[in-house]
Amino acid sequence: MKLTTIEDATKVLKFEIATTYKNRVVGTNSYQITETQWESLSNPAKAALVSRTYNAGNINSGGVDVASAIKTGNLSLAA
Repeated sequence: MKLTTIEDATKVLKFEIATTYKNRVVGTNSYQITETQWESLSNPAKAALVSRTYNAGNINSGGVDVASAIKTGNLSLAA
């Protein structure tokens, strides 16, 4: 049995973030933000959105419409 190395785990995590989780955040659906909006966010904000998506399934869980807040520039509501 081969153990997973830190390097292998990091590669998988980077792949999952770039494909699975970012694709749940960025897109053309009403519950997503655009690529342009994504690129305008700071890295900590992007990390928070990916984390929320990982833990809750999407960025709009918990009764807060984070996508609309970002689209309208209301980043304090998105936080």
